[in-house]
Formats: sequence, C-alpha cells, structure tokens
Amino acid sequence: MISNILKNIGYNDNEIIDIIKKYDLKEYDKEKDLEKLFTRLGYTNKKYNKIINTYPISNLTSETLYYKLVEIYFGLLKLNYKNEMIIKMTTLLPALYAYSIENIKNKIKDMMDIGYTLEELIKMTQLLPSLLGYNIENIKEKIDFYKEVGIQDIILTDTKRLMQSVALSYARYMFLTSKGIIIDINNYTKLFYNQKKFASLYGVTTEELVQMYDYNEYENKENEKFLNNFTIIKNILKNIGYEDNEIIDIIKKYDLKEYDKEKDLEKLFTRLG
Repeated sequence: MISNILKNIGYNDNEIIDIIKKYDLKEYDKEKDLEKLFTRLGYTNKKYNKIINTYPISNLTSETLYYKLVEIYFGLLKLNYKNEMIIKMTTLLPALYAYSIENIKNKIKDMMDIGYTLEELIKMTQLLPSLLGYNIENIKEKIDFYKEVGIQDIILTDTKRLMQSVALSYARYMFLTSKGIIIDINNYTKLFYNQKKFASLYGVTTEELVQMYDYNEYENKENEKFLNNFTIIKNILKNIGYEDNEIIDIIKKYDLKEYDKEKDLEKLFTRLG
C-alpha cells in the first residue's frame, strides 16, 4: 500500500525504495506504528499529541491517519517543501492530514495560473497553511481587490490577511476612505483590526459596515465596467455558454484584448501556447 501511495504521488521505483529504507516505512500493523512514524519524520511528542487530538484528525482511525501521513508528508516533500516546513504547517493546521494530495496539487496549479511561482506559494502557505483549502474563486476575489487598492504586496508578505472576507475588507476600505484615511502599504493593518478595536476606534460595527458598503453591488458594477471593454469577445464567449464571471476569468488568464492590429493575432496564438 505504501509503495502505491508514493507511486501515485509521482515517485519512481528507485525513489520509493530509498524513502522506505530512509524512513524505515512499514505497512500499518498496530496503533504504536503511528506514533513511531511521526517521531521518525521529526515530530515531537507534544506536536504528535496536538495533531491526533485536533478535529477532524481525531475522527480518523490510527490506520487511516498512518497512510494519510505518508500521502501528505511525502506529497509535500515532492512539491519541494522542506521537512521543517511540513512539520510547522501541519502543526499549525493538523487538518492538512485529512486533505488529498491531489487537491493540494490542484490548488497550487490554480494559484500558479494566477501568476505566482511555486517558490512564492511555498512561502505563502507556510504563513497560511489553510490557503491550500480555500476556494480558488474566493482567493482570486481577494487578490483582485487588494491589487485594485494598491496593497497587493501583503499577499506575499502578510498572507494571513487572506483569512478576512473580501466583503469586510471592502466595507472597511470604503468607510476609512470616506473619513479621509488613505489606505496604503504603510497603514493597511487598519483594515484588519479585530472587530472590537475597529468599533471602538471608529464607532461602527461590522454589521453596519457591510450594510453601508455592499461588496456584491460593487462587484457587479466592476464586472459590468470591465466587460464593456470587451464587447465582441464577451459576446463570442457568452454565445458559447460562458457566464460573466467565467468570461472575466478567461479574459484575465489569457490577457485577451479586442482586435486592433495584425500583430495581435500572433500574440494571441503565442499566449495560447
């Protein structure tokens, strides 16, 4: 079973033999095998106990967790994560050991399609391991908004800010702007104060803010404005059956533009591969 898991991750036969020998891997036999494997991979007893007693890991049988440990740990190694990174991430977010390595690979691919390098993603997911479980559309929304207001650097340097909903970030940004407070990379943390501190400083609750500044209404207007610049392309894609949000994603991903000059054709062929 272990060799099949490692083969499905992408290791070849020689690599599988080396891994089995190096980590003294054996098929699961008894409950103590789980603790021994965690220890061989570099986890302290304290970290081991934290992981196995955290939901949803606490709901897994020892045997299931044993093979999930093999799948996720060695899957992340194959993706160029280092041992200490994996231990740190899975201690912060034990639920990673309930994920599928295929889903993790797909999430990384989706993020690379947005424009991030693997090296950047490894750094980001160390800061925010739960990023590997976020919905990609939700991530794109947040990234697009922070780019629009000029604080996109925080995505790499302060990734945990992606935890906050884009609706709240938008509402706070609009509210602070209306008060003459210009948000930039030097004071962006004002957007992320905890609810009690924000309410105390500015006299407005989260509920009041999101009612005053409706992100969905703003997004619909922005999408409409964006699509107005791509009338012909929009109509072609709409006739094929794509929805507005899908059309926007396609235009951004492939950097589509309305035809202007002959060189545009060659550039489009090149972008399509």
